[in-house]
Amino acid sequence: MYHKGTFEHSILEELKPQPGELVINKVTRGAFNSTGLDLRLRNMEIDGLVIAGVVTNACVNVTALDAADRGFKTILVDDACGGLDQSSHDAVMKTFAGLFGKVWDTSEIIEYFSR
Repeated sequence: MYHKGTFEHSILEELKPQPGELVINKVTRGAFNSTGLDLRLRNMEIDGLVIAGVVTNACVNVTALDAADRGFKTILVDDACGGLDQSSHDAVMKTFAGLFGKVWDTSEIIEYFSR
């Protein structure tokens, strides 16, 4: 894991949060395990999550499975995640779609939220 203040932990300029946006400092593989994310989301009455990121077969998978297990409606964004290799990525997507939630690509996400 990368520690706060290191280059690897930094946020790309194009993705920097806007003033007032919530920032969670994740220090474990899963976003729920070392943060107050679950409580924050529930206090905001959020019941669904769209998850993208790296590494598909590690951090993304742990976070998505944990979200689904906690009862959140969860969508993994297939073409907005990156795994160590394609077969590992594909295995996570197949398992998640079969047992835990939905797997969409970015065009499906955009179409859904444009409605």
